[in-house]
Amino acid sequence: MGWIQQLDTTAFHFINRDLSNPLFDRVMPWLSWNRFFIPALILVLGYLFWHGKARTRIFVIVLLITIAIADGLVANPLKQLFARPRPFVSETGVHLLVGEGRSYAMPSSHAVNWAAGATVVLIYGGTRYFLFIATIGIFVGFSRIYNGVHYPTDVLAGYLIGALSALATVNIIDVTWRYAGKRLFPTWYQILPSLKNVVVHANQFPNKVDPTLENLQWLRLGYLLIGITLLFRLWYIAKPIIELSFDEAYQWIWSRHLALSYYSKPPMIALVQRLGTLLWGDTELGVRFFAPVLAAIVSMIILKFSHSLGKTRLGVLLLLLALTTPMLAVGSVIMTVDPLNVTFWTAAMLIGWRAIQPDGKTLHWILVGICMGLGFLSKYTTLLQLLSWIAIFAFNKEARVHLRRAGPWLALLTLAASTLPVLVWNAQNNWITIHHLADRGDLTTSIHFGIKYTLDFIFTVCGVLNPIYFIGIWWAIVAFLVESRCRANPLLHFLFWMSIPVWAFYLLLSFNTRILPNWIAPAIIPSMCLAALYWEPKLLNKVPKYALRAGLILGTIVVIFMHDTTLLTRWCGITLPPGKDPSRRLRGWKAIAQIVNEKRLDLETTAGKPAYIICDSYGLTGVVTFYIPEARQRVTTNPLVYCLRRNRPSNQFYFWPHYDYTQTQRDHDAIFVSLVNRRELRNMNEDLHPQSPPELTQQFEYVKYRGTIPIYHKGSLVHKIRLWECHSLK
Repeated sequence: MGWIQQLDTTAFHFINRDLSNPLFDRVMPWLSWNRFFIPALILVLGYLFWHGKARTRIFVIVLLITIAIADGLVANPLKQLFARPRPFVSETGVHLLVGEGRSYAMPSSHAVNWAAGATVVLIYGGTRYFLFIATIGIFVGFSRIYNGVHYPTDVLAGYLIGALSALATVNIIDVTWRYAGKRLFPTWYQILPSLKNVVVHANQFPNKVDPTLENLQWLRLGYLLIGITLLFRLWYIAKPIIELSFDEAYQWIWSRHLALSYYSKPPMIALVQRLGTLLWGDTELGVRFFAPVLAAIVSMIILKFSHSLGKTRLGVLLLLLALTTPMLAVGSVIMTVDPLNVTFWTAAMLIGWRAIQPDGKTLHWILVGICMGLGFLSKYTTLLQLLSWIAIFAFNKEARVHLRRAGPWLALLTLAASTLPVLVWNAQNNWITIHHLADRGDLTTSIHFGIKYTLDFIFTVCGVLNPIYFIGIWWAIVAFLVESRCRANPLLHFLFWMSIPVWAFYLLLSFNTRILPNWIAPAIIPSMCLAALYWEPKLLNKVPKYALRAGLILGTIVVIFMHDTTLLTRWCGITLPPGKDPSRRLRGWKAIAQIVNEKRLDLETTAGKPAYIICDSYGLTGVVTFYIPEARQRVTTNPLVYCLRRNRPSNQFYFWPHYDYTQTQRDHDAIFVSLVNRRELRNMNEDLHPQSPPELTQQFEYVKYRGTIPIYHKGSLVHKIRLWECHSLK
């Protein structure tokens, strides 16, 4: 085999060095990668999917699946298996024209992807399109050798592996459809018996479709969509792509200190995170495990409810809308109180619809009370659902019949009982939660009215909901108010009142203070259901149909990049400014924890006595604790990481005696770390003498500024931290 390697090396140097010329030096790096390729590909595939017929749309879906499998499940594992160094690592005199890749050489992922794509094009589009794609693929493969990042055999192996992967994937998809489609989707299978040789048998369209069978097929498709999405999200949170957010890490510390309630939130989030970490350990997967699970539960509830109405197809559409709504996508992988709040609000709403029917039973109302109680124990916003029920009973004569029965009152009693843990804890802690909520709503000072925060609230929510969906939702809400036909629909009436109290409350509050977009989370599902029911009969019209497609495509693109914003740089050459990248809140914490802990150990060595860490906020305290193994182990006994102690309670740490370092760490030294705010990230003129918090100078004999440290993730600035040495706690 030595002669093959020698031939490979000789061919590499011939292409890379001997063929070197100024023209190729400009063209080949562009062929290998350019910022226009992925956007152009997205536009082309989007156009084909938008305007194409069945065969074209199946081609787009199969192409994306094939490339994902060929690259992620075949090429990357083979790179790790072969572990072949890149030419610029093992050879001398390499003419390197592009960046040094961090992965191994064999096989070339570029070659794999182009060969896989060309093979799918050959199967679905014929030789004419195949020759065009294959020619480009050959030039791309040549450019990888010329640019100095692959040997010729890396590229040849990539072509072979890509083609075989594509053939296998397409045939597996086709065989799976032939086997499962015939059994699970018989009507659709009759029309489309193959996903490889796509021929729509128009003459096989049944003259009369059995509604029960049609709904059952859509139900099975919904189950399949929910299952695939759940598996993907569990895989995603198990991978080291993003780190914990401030709230997740902070509430993870709560989960290690279970209590009846907490400073700012009820106890449910701590209980759920504790259960997740018992299953999967103190890991990102453990902390976040129930976020995708709860999203799957909500999806299942919506699907089953739609099925019970005989509108299962609309239920599947709602699942697609949820998948392409940025805020809901975030809540499906980030475990805060919002996934719990949305889950229990939705469950109480849809069980409540069953309860207000003429044959609604007491059990239904008790379940409504349980769901609302669990919702209250998740987030206090649930109390707004009481306003929904008051409005429903006030404006729905048929529903008021139930007020003469025990059901609604038992539900109210159940909800009231669920408030006891929170009331008991607050009674023991000077009702601090009420003061916190008043401060959060800026209600402790004189109330003022302005539109600055209102406009910010509207535009922010428009963005995080998907602008097209936002317009569709509010069009439907306004239509409900002005069209008597809509108001006469009992379900539209019910959904309107299940959403509007949340919208109205925070819209009014926005005239006084800034509102975070996630606060309206429980209103999203009922609003989407209302909009879907309103727009369903209009989707045959051109404008609503195209608007829906545009919303799905836009939402899909945004959600993909939200899962990993570094894809913008890798695929499109776009690097978001540090203050504009939303994922910076989920990156850089491991690096910060490592740096701060190293500084602490250095201080211990220099001073000859124990040192600990103090952070400027509860969130930074949480992530630094989570990402230092020793701190994680000591979180319930003798903490290594503390939150800056202030004179009045501002977070949960104030209420735990072992987190009062002014009492437990006398005469010891500390490293104080503060996070530079977002507006200062791009400020290149560093403040050489920043002021430390006054509490530090009061608590320690001597405080010394140690500098500002930038934190990078894959070459992009995500944070800056400032460090102080604090000597001899008074």
